Amino acid sequence: MLKQSAMHEANSKILLQIAAKEVGTQEDPPGSNNVKYLKEAGVGPTAWCVAFVWWCFKKAGFSAALYGGKKVFYCPNVYNWAKENNLLLPINKGRPGDIILFDWEPNGVPNHVGLIESVEGSVYHTIEGNWRNMVCRVNRPMNNGVFAVIRPDYGDPPPPELQAAELTAVPEVYTVAAGDTLFTIAQRYLGDGRRWHEIAAANNNLDPRKVSVGMKLKIPVK
Repeated sequence: MLKQSAMHEANSKILLQIAAKEVGTQEDPPGSNNVKYLKEAGVGPTAWCVAFVWWCFKKAGFSAALYGGKKVFYCPNVYNWAKENNLLLPINKGRPGDIILFDWEPNGVPNHVGLIESVEGSVYHTIEGNWRNMVCRVNRPMNNGVFAVIRPDYGDPPPPELQAAELTAVPEVYTVAAGDTLFTIAQRYLGDGRRWHEIAAANNNLDPRKVSVGMKLKIPVK
């Protein structure tokens, strides 16, 4: 039976808020694979998409929920661990907080990984490290390169002091970043992407097709 933690939703929000704070973090210099996620793991420059996911779990207090708490930097190792522990899902059944693996070759071997931030129809909105040399929000159709979806067993929540330190309040005004849609912003701050129309209404009935990077949006109180 697929292991599912009753704490998945609450704990995945902590993880995703930590990941969201990293959006825009770049390699220094670009193309060097020089990032803090590898440095904190004591690893030299190399492909770092898995290191970013590992770092997020570590910072959120859920190290044990990924690869048994051990350091991991290779996509096939993540997949094999999930398979051995019965954590794999059908690729169209992901939800926020799940790990998503991609195979871009395709050759049957995963070579990129990220975190699912929200789901909109047949599209996953993700946060990924080492995409275009930075941490990015990306929109991923379920039928395009998705190799596997993994549901971690988050277990118990982290200590209250960590939760208080990491969780961010809903901002009164939000600046649109690359990859944002009204749906993903509503998912992030209102807890349900289907409430996007509330953000639109708070911003002079904004047409969702006209959302652009750098735009300032009012976020209504929950």
